[in-house]
Amino acid sequence: FTVSGGFPPYTWSSSNPFVASINQSSGLLTAVGTGFSFVQVRDFRGNLAQALVQVKNIQVYPQSRSINVGQYLQFTATGGRFPYSWSVSDPSVASISSSGLLVGLSSGVVTVTATDADGLQGVSGNITVIGSTPPPAPNPITITPDTGSVAVGATLQFSVSGGTPPYQWGISNPYIARISTNGLLTGLTAGTVTVAVRDATGTIDQTGIITVVAASSPLQVTPSSAFLLVGQNLQFFASGGAAPYTWRVSNPLVANISASGMLTATAAGNTQVTVTDSNGVTVSTGNIFIQGSTAPQPLTVTPSTAQLAVGDTLQFTATGGTAPYTWSTFNTFVGSIDSNGVFTAKGAGITSVQVRDARGATAGTSFVQVSTPSSASQDDTGNDTGNNSNNAGTDNNNSEGGGSTSLLLVVLLLSLLTFRHRKAIS
Repeated sequence: FTVSGGFPPYTWSSSNPFVASINQSSGLLTAVGTGFSFVQVRDFRGNLAQALVQVKNIQVYPQSRSINVGQYLQFTATGGRFPYSWSVSDPSVASISSSGLLVGLSSGVVTVTATDADGLQGVSGNITVIGSTPPPAPNPITITPDTGSVAVGATLQFSVSGGTPPYQWGISNPYIARISTNGLLTGLTAGTVTVAVRDATGTIDQTGIITVVAASSPLQVTPSSAFLLVGQNLQFFASGGAAPYTWRVSNPLVANISASGMLTATAAGNTQVTVTDSNGVTVSTGNIFIQGSTAPQPLTVTPSTAQLAVGDTLQFTATGGTAPYTWSTFNTFVGSIDSNGVFTAKGAGITSVQVRDARGATAGTSFVQVSTPSSASQDDTGNDTGNNSNNAGTDNNNSEGGGSTSLLLVVLLLSLLTFRHRKAIS
């Protein structure tokens, strides 16, 4: 260690002499055991500076072994930071793979070196290769895929070929991702890992870098639901997540969807559309309803008009369109209607009744007139008086003219209300 600044002379010390010792005057550190220690230096005036030192002890297994030419030997390392790279002291005697699998090539002696991700090394003892008839080569073990990426919360399936089952899966950093006993990796937080598998003979293979990326804006698909006829097309859109996207339908017997998200209805039934982004995140729509090629009958309401007294009820019926239906009234002070289409007269006036089907189509009555019971009695008395007057020889022309004018005004008023109501609905 060296020091600059301050006021010499300097005095060196170690906070943990069981991990590292240091010469008080020269600053030369000696690693004693694995662990952490602070190296501290104090100048003539007592000013202090320090640095953290980690001592690792990378162990390579097996330490020593004798093998024949052509024979394989699996090496592992502990104590360092994964992943490790492997090398041999004499490549003409033996070679070693990126996963630590050594094979004897010719008679001689080699040592095996493992280098961790921080560049620290561990070395085996002597590995002796004896020249003799090599045994049959083992069945190589391979993980697929070798590299890849996955979003936080998404999964990536790994598979293994070769080797001797059963297999054991492992991962370099369980805080970034986890892997199940059948090789299914789940991203936990952003970072990089490698995946390793060991077969029943101890042979190991490991992947390249697997990247776990942070989740982007949530993946969404539109529209979320729809009604179609057989033969119709509908374009679906994806947003968020990570492009490119892939599309599929849950029921290919009733619809198919292109790579660009264009759905074609092929038969009556229901399906859902699922989109998957490049990180493996998926999201699905609600039901997509597909009807036969014959369009539904126009939506109508019966009765088309009605005259009621306050307190009366009347059943309205919807035909055509696509069930279920939703009922409503234009003027709730005049009357209300329930989900079954039963209208209840509440106050004198004029209103209309509207029904909406499952596809959004609407239909309405011309008008519903509600009168009070007393008004109805007065109307009846007036009619009787008029009739008596007519029978007594009053001016029929004046009576008929007045009646025609009143009827015309009522029709015009009702037509105006109906026109405004339909315009508001549209």
